[in-house]
Amino acid sequence: MDTSFEFARVEWTHPKISKPIYHGWMLSIKTVDDLMRYKETYEKSLLECAFMEYNKCTTTDSEGYVKNIQHFRNNLTFWTALTAEMKGASFVNALGETTGKKFIAMLNSLPIFVNRNGGYFPQDKNCVILETKVQANCWPSEEKREPRYLQWPNGTHWYVKVGPDDIEVHGKVKWDTKAEAEAAYRWWKLDHC
Repeated sequence: MDTSFEFARVEWTHPKISKPIYHGWMLSIKTVDDLMRYKETYEKSLLECAFMEYNKCTTTDSEGYVKNIQHFRNNLTFWTALTAEMKGASFVNALGETTGKKFIAMLNSLPIFVNRNGGYFPQDKNCVILETKVQANCWPSEEKREPRYLQWPNGTHWYVKVGPDDIEVHGKVKWDTKAEAEAAYRWWKLDHC
C-alpha cells in the first residue's frame, strides 16, 4: 500500500472574519482511495489510543456504570464513552458506531483537509493553500528521529525517548507495557516526525 500523502499548510478565510485562521499542516484527502489509506495509516493509531485510554481511565461502580469519563484527554475517547453510556452500549460498539458515522460524513464531504487529531473540513473556496508537500507516514516536520524504548533496571514502566527527550502523549510519559509505549509513539509521531 502506498503510504505517501499530500499535505498542505492551510489558512481558512471568510468575508465575515477580519484575518485568516491558520490551520498549519493538514492532510489533503481528495479521493476515496486517499480516504481509505488515511484510515489504514492514521486512524488506526487514533482508535488504538482511544481504546487504551478508555481501559486505563475507567472504573465501574457497583451498578456497572462507567466512572471517570471527565478525565479523558482524548476527544474521541470522551465522546465514545459518553455515547456508550447514553446508549447502554459497550465502548467497542460505540467506537464502531462513532467512527462509522464519521467515515460516511468524510466520504460525503470529499475533498477534505484532515488535522492530526482526525478533525476535518471540506476543501472549498475559503481554503488558502500556502504550501504543499508529499511525504510518507507522518505530518511534515524539520527533522526525523528514531524512538528508543527504555525501562529502568527492575522497573515496571516503559519510557520512549526521541533524541534527548521523553515523549508525552495525553499528559503521560510512562506506560505499563512496551506495546503501550510503542502505540504511544505511533500517536506522538503523527505530530512530531
